[in-house]
Amino acid sequence: MNTLNANKAEDPNNIGEKYGFDFSMIENPSPPPDDVRELPIWGLPDELQEVVEAVAQGYQCNRDYVVGSMFAAAATMLGKRVSGKFGNHTNFACLWIAIVGNTASGKTAPLSFLFDPMELMEKEAFDTYRNEMREWEKVEVAKRGPKPEYRHNLMNNPTDESALHELSVNGSICWKADELRTMFEGFGKYSKSGGSGIVGNLLSIFNNVSCNITRITSEPKYLDKPNLIIIGGTQPSILKKVMERGGFVDDGLFQRFLYVFPDTADVPQYADVRIDDSVRNIWRNTLQRLRTTAGEVRETQEAEQLHIEAINRWREMCNYQYKGFDAMISLLRKLEIHLCRWSMIAAILSGSRTITGEVMRYSVECMDYFRLCGEKAFCLIANDDQPREVTRNEVFKLLQVWFGPLNQSELARVLGVSQQAISKYLK
Repeated sequence: MNTLNANKAEDPNNIGEKYGFDFSMIENPSPPPDDVRELPIWGLPDELQEVVEAVAQGYQCNRDYVVGSMFAAAATMLGKRVSGKFGNHTNFACLWIAIVGNTASGKTAPLSFLFDPMELMEKEAFDTYRNEMREWEKVEVAKRGPKPEYRHNLMNNPTDESALHELSVNGSICWKADELRTMFEGFGKYSKSGGSGIVGNLLSIFNNVSCNITRITSEPKYLDKPNLIIIGGTQPSILKKVMERGGFVDDGLFQRFLYVFPDTADVPQYADVRIDDSVRNIWRNTLQRLRTTAGEVRETQEAEQLHIEAINRWREMCNYQYKGFDAMISLLRKLEIHLCRWSMIAAILSGSRTITGEVMRYSVECMDYFRLCGEKAFCLIANDDQPREVTRNEVFKLLQVWFGPLNQSELARVLGVSQQAISKYLK
């Protein structure tokens, strides 16, 4: 970062130039060029942009909630039928999304609207399962084949055991929780060993890692590259409470989520805006198309270059802006995975199995939104609400954030301390 930008009229003694500081930045800090305060929709086809706007206006909710729910629903429909490879890693359509907002902020309505067509599919799947069971039970016991399994796309409030069972049967499924608090606080509720077991499994499942599940009380299960989508809403105060109480920041669960966390806004006045049936049909037809889409998604050369540039930018932020904040560093590294998955879904939503440069630019912009929201969520959780004295170590780390790499010898001379002391604080 070039910090030698101070105007001489503002710094008549050239102190900034002498010691490598731009004092004007203290008074007028400028946001980074990649600030994204709203989850963009420009990378979606026109008809899906129409769906997003119609749902946001119809329910008078933040548009970000609609976009996050739309991508989770699309990921659920695609499951493991679509894959994409970047570097040495293969990804499926797997997203973990937390929709964060105050009570009555309109988090639930768009989620329900976008998943409604799948709820109908769930009923059809259950009817099929029930009919198969009836036929199976009619067969003489000695002649029965394997017991029918309930194959479907959604689960709402499973126990630890049933969640893993659903994954072993279906391979890919969405854990849709209207309230994420119910899911988090339910970990280990019906297990003598507590919630550590399911959380440990979830950390691996996020990466589609195959695993064996063995329990004394049930038959062993093998999860072959399981694909789990998670979507649900929560309030900021609840997010802070469950993450702290469950220790989910330390074990890495927190960092695996994408946070749809728009700035708080006043509750809007009621508007009698009806969502037209044409909008419902567009979305229903989109999900039906995704239901039959399969194959490998590939990046163009331009998309791959943009992909690499984004990763390197975030890694530089890990080494510099977020140095010392391990949770944020981990969150940014998970964005690399989410970028692969989000861009793959964005391409499919656009009607293609090729990730173009435009799709990648759009997806990178979305990830920059999630970086800021993740930082907001982390600050919420890390804040203990108690005033305390700021340490020297924290002050120097903030100086690095504001001004970039510091000249330690010059800084030591200005402060009248040894360079060894500066080096100690900057570690």
